[in-house]
Amino acid sequence: MHPFAFMQDLFPFLSAVPAGLLLALFVLLAIWTTVIKAFALWHSARNGQTFWFVALLVVNSLGVLELVYLLAFRKDKRELRPVASAAPAA
Repeated sequence: MHPFAFMQDLFPFLSAVPAGLLLALFVLLAIWTTVIKAFALWHSARNGQTFWFVALLVVNSLGVLELVYLLAFRKDKRELRPVASAAPAA
């Protein structure tokens, strides 16, 4: 019996996919979603973008909405920050 048998009605091809591969895919998607969501939430909170913060917190889209925000709507995306020099100031 396949551990994901309940999904075979929706996706009949899953019976040919090993359970370990499905589990690995699920874990990778969970990690991806968590990391990209945390990064987008951090930027929206730091920039004071309340609408985006709430939208990113509520909507789960496997990182799609988060990427749209980070690439197109983030306020500080074009700012260049100076790199701190290693030499002490004289």
